[in-house]
Amino acid sequence: MSKKELPQEIYSMMVAISARLHYNKSGPLHEIINRMLHEYKNMYECNGISEEAIKGALWIIEHVKGYVEEKNIINELAVYQHLIEKYNPDGTKKKKFLGIFGGAIFTKNIEIPKNRNVTFKAEIISYQMHLEAGTFN
Repeated sequence: MSKKELPQEIYSMMVAISARLHYNKSGPLHEIINRMLHEYKNMYECNGISEEAIKGALWIIEHVKGYVEEKNIINELAVYQHLIEKYNPDGTKKKKFLGIFGGAIFTKNIEIPKNRNVTFKAEIISYQMHLEAGTFN
């Protein structure tokens, strides 16, 4: 049985968490990401994701540095982590019930974007726009 691709939602959360942990001096970025990927490798195909995730984490850190004071960067990264967990990029609240085992085992394969970081960046920009407009439902 072949493994499913790592879903974009999990990828985005992993990148946001690893960026926050790395910025908080919890370790080298590649080690943080590889530890997270190790947790998913039994259920999902994780080959080739590490380098892409590092680029995404470095991007969000630089993105946040562009509009937040240095002392507030950790908090802003935590805000994005919370938004990825609780909200869809369109500002609607995520549904809580995901089915048996979180729906991970019995769901069909979902088309994974060719470039996860393009999708990740678009999600972050969308969250930022909803934050600034105050339009989360």
